[in-house]
Amino acid sequence: MTPYDRFSVMHYQFLTCGINGNYDNTGLSELDRLAVHILYPETGQVAEFVGTTVVRSTNAIALRSAWEARGANLASVAANFHWTIPGFLTRSSPDLNATLPVGTYTFEFSHSDFLGRNYSYQGTLRVLSPTIYDQQTAASIAALLLLL
Repeated sequence: MTPYDRFSVMHYQFLTCGINGNYDNTGLSELDRLAVHILYPETGQVAEFVGTTVVRSTNAIALRSAWEARGANLASVAANFHWTIPGFLTRSSPDLNATLPVGTYTFEFSHSDFLGRNYSYQGTLRVLSPTIYDQQTAASIAALLLLL
């Protein structure tokens, strides 16, 4: 499910290689937590991604499967990736990189896992002109400064 993880709770002691197994590590490693998350998803099975859904029109939208970003071996744990922005594009990969004109778009992200469970997410992408993006970013930063 994940790359080799010398910090895994499943890693046994192998002192000739300098590995004391999980005897030096307490709790689950990051990759252990990812594997548990994949094996036992929350109710609702939401397709998770990382990236920014509000961008300047001069930048590409760059979204990525969260499982991939966290280190999962997608070839063995997930398949059938689909990103859809109605009227614009459909991609069949764990990553979405696209440049869109200024506007607000609905998008869908879906995939299945190695047990045949289906995951999906529907959300909104906002592509703003650089001026509007800067104004909205500056406004939220200014509001935070009052709190600091």
